[in-house]
Amino acid sequence: MRSPALLCTLALPLLACAPSAEAAVTLDTSGGSGAPVTVTLLSPITFTITVQQGVSAPIFVFDGFGADFGGSVTGSITYSVNGGPAKAINYMGYGYANNDMTEDDMYLYGDFVALNLGDTVVLSAGSLTTSDIMESSVPTDTSSSVFIAQDFGVRISDTAAVVPEPSSALLLGLGGAGFFLRRRRAA
Repeated sequence: MRSPALLCTLALPLLACAPSAEAAVTLDTSGGSGAPVTVTLLSPITFTITVQQGVSAPIFVFDGFGADFGGSVTGSITYSVNGGPAKAINYMGYGYANNDMTEDDMYLYGDFVALNLGDTVVLSAGSLTTSDIMESSVPTDTSSSVFIAQDFGVRISDTAAVVPEPSSALLLGLGGAGFFLRRRRAA
């Protein structure tokens, strides 16, 4: 008979990696106030497309981010669909209100592709820097939920999960294994 402690211990790393309904991510921001703005996404995010589409997408929407900057960007954030080749993100925007997108949302996009029900889209970790000098200051509250919209602002992804760093998942697993071994030796 398996002990409940063993089952809970073994489940901890799995729970840490389980997707949530909507990812809450933290973006690091710098610059602005007369300089280009840099936005850094610290962890990759995985999305599952939940609506049959086939239209232009993805637009990565950072809900309520409140940024007042945008334009062409360069950097290392990319996205891939179903494990395919990385596609560049080359535009950051704000202030577009249509369907599920509001004026307070910041959004990122690059080349559009046709997405279909069940597709997996991964937005990589990395940084983007605006090509232009931004007079506004950068937001200080940089935690946001994220979803994918198509080109008319309609949400097509309800499932997003921040992908934990391999070291975090490993530490949780090792801690759980140590706890299990300690309990086993004590018995």
